[in-house]
Amino acid sequence: MKDKFSIEYTKRGEKDLNKKKFRQYREKIIKNISLLKKNPFFSSKKRNIRKIVNSKNIYRMKIDKLRCIYKVNKRLNICIILEIDFRENINYKKYLDY
Repeated sequence: MKDKFSIEYTKRGEKDLNKKKFRQYREKIIKNISLLKKNPFFSSKKRNIRKIVNSKNIYRMKIDKLRCIYKVNKRLNICIILEIDFRENINYKKYLDY
């Protein structure tokens, strides 16, 4: 199946991906992010995806104890990785007007 979406990273998203504290999760993070290329809206037991309430097109994906926050641009077929961090460190409110 051909990839429908391309993946891009914000500076923050790229910096988060390379943090030492995520070293043990890195392979799993990359694998799950690459699955977004096929369908960034599909949720399953392994890939729990939810739309952030009151946001236009911001989603979060659970990866073990981590959360990956991303924006989907349907018109350009792009997923933009905004932030990757532990649940307790993410402030979802800052993405409401994004």
